[in-house]
Amino acid sequence: MKPRFTTYSVGITGNIGSGKTEVCNVFRALGARVIHADDLAKEIIAGDAGVRKKIRQTFGPEVFSPEGALDRKRMAHIVFSDQKEKHRLEAIVHPPTLQRIDAEISSAKKSGSHPLIVVEAALLFESGADRLMDFIIVVQSEEADAINRVMRRDGISRADARLRLESQMPEAEKAELADFTIRNSGDLSALQEKSKFFFSLITRMSPPTENVDE
Repeated sequence: MKPRFTTYSVGITGNIGSGKTEVCNVFRALGARVIHADDLAKEIIAGDAGVRKKIRQTFGPEVFSPEGALDRKRMAHIVFSDQKEKHRLEAIVHPPTLQRIDAEISSAKKSGSHPLIVVEAALLFESGADRLMDFIIVVQSEEADAINRVMRRDGISRADARLRLESQMPEAEKAELADFTIRNSGDLSALQEKSKFFFSLITRMSPPTENVDE
């Protein structure tokens, strides 16, 4: 992938419960600017009346609370039970989220205040956000471990956690598209050490040159 400005942008992805957030935490502690795609999407849904209107028209008013907030549990049940519904939601939310990610990366790169800009996104490839990255890291984990982490984190059943996992691109496909992979065996200290290694590896690479097409 061709570098774009003066600091590398790194996409960190992996299936739900893989441990990618912990990898991002290590990168942040080492000085990286970390952007969470899911947080940006939540901000857009909460603050963009046009996006909320499209969601309401597509899924009905029942997916919102009386106060106007998106009922995330209800929406999750809808989209993780039906791939067509999932794609309909993504078609609404992904475009403005990609615009925000691109703007955040450009701003951070131009500021030159961070050694790396990291974007955490479970749907990095599915959304097209991979095109904004100089490098991509996929965090891999055993399926059973991932499901147990999601159950603990979100307070959902094993069946619901499996539905969410199965709705995403297979881990092996993501790994084939990535520049690097980090295997999360469940040992937190080992995962942190691997994360430090890749941070050091990428930041020590030759500085990216400006893309003449920009």
